[in-house]
Amino acid sequence: MSKLKVDGFLISCGVLNVLDTDYETARALKIPIVSEAPFSNISEESYKENIEEIKLCENVILANIEFGYGNLSNLKVVEEALNIGKKVIILQESPITNRDYTKGEATKIYKEIIEKGANLVYSEEELFKSLH
Repeated sequence: MSKLKVDGFLISCGVLNVLDTDYETARALKIPIVSEAPFSNISEESYKENIEEIKLCENVILANIEFGYGNLSNLKVVEEALNIGKKVIILQESPITNRDYTKGEATKIYKEIIEKGANLVYSEEELFKSLH
């Protein structure tokens, strides 16, 4: 997030738990955030708010995060971004199977996103090249 902000990109963050360190980082950088209560699944309201933020973006970046049932909607919203014509970039620094705590559900959606045309990159350097 910090490097994107420093490089002059206008960014916002999808649904983040208010106790997440990424939430604190985004707040410190004055980045707009769609937030959710700690230890909660992403609500329908937050999901819809996230979609509205995505509609305003040129690019959607999926960070190399872990997925549980509580944040699976963040993966589903990335699929929705592709469906509305947004450029999606996935940063994969480790395999999704190592980050999937949903008995394979996240892996299935993740693979569908790639099949639908998301740009898969393997380092921050590649990520920044794909943004320019």
